[in-house]
Amino acid sequence: MEDEAYRLVTFGENSIDLLIEILANEDPWMQINAAFALGELGFGTPKVITALTFRLDSDLDQVVRQSLDALACMSMKLTDDTFDVLEKLVQTSHPSWQEPLVPRGWTGQDQVRMNIALVLLNATVAADKHTKIEGIACLLYTSDAADE
Repeated sequence: MEDEAYRLVTFGENSIDLLIEILANEDPWMQINAAFALGELGFGTPKVITALTFRLDSDLDQVVRQSLDALACMSMKLTDDTFDVLEKLVQTSHPSWQEPLVPRGWTGQDQVRMNIALVLLNATVAADKHTKIEGIACLLYTSDAADE
């Protein structure tokens, strides 16, 4: 990540509005850095959750992965809307995410699914979300099995 992302984190809660503004930028590298910084801050305010959830619709797996990573840091505060987007993300095939990216053969899709699993795992502390978590986890498992 860029040094500036780390620097913005040092401003704490005061940097949230600026980071959300950067997250809305069209440049994917700016989005990735802003999502990273928001995750480092870990303030799961409705405004932050909404902004990160919006980025889960990106066509770039790198933006989605970093947004998921940030959401995993604040997953006890996720909204039903976020869980709905996670469910849609598990059910959507992204042909551009199928190319192996690392020597072990993982694709962008594999990495996105791993990050979804981490979000779900961290969200289990929210007792009122267990039904949603289990439903998405089942979809995640069955879609992984179908890909093999």
